[in-house]
Amino acid sequence: MSFNFGYRERGWILSRIYPFEYFLCRPLKRAFRRFRQACGLGKVSKSSGQVPAGSGGGNSTGCANTRSTLWTYVNCRIEPQKLTGQTYTTIELELREYFNCRAFDADGAKKRGRRLADAFHATCGKLTDILFRELYNEVK
Repeated sequence: MSFNFGYRERGWILSRIYPFEYFLCRPLKRAFRRFRQACGLGKVSKSSGQVPAGSGGGNSTGCANTRSTLWTYVNCRIEPQKLTGQTYTTIELELREYFNCRAFDADGAKKRGRRLADAFHATCGKLTDILFRELYNEVK
């Protein structure tokens, strides 16, 4: 498993998900939700009943520092066009393709504002999904 995380990224992520066995004592879907929440990408919907169904996504929960670390990783490692001499792993290529599908319009123009932020957030979620899948397969 090669994500090319730096020392800081590894430190923030490990500080939130260690020990990984904590997630394994649960059913797989619940373990995955807890993992996303530990990484700062979980969703909690709080409503007084006044909001119509399906009109909002809720608030992100979990560690804000880990969420910003994942966001920075996507911003600095996944989003930029290939720099000279830089090579990508298969995981990074998968994330780049996922990001590019969401960050660019059909005519090739890069989205801006909230739509670009949504592309970053979706890619961070995909990164968390892949990380959980790789760790789960490694442990099992």
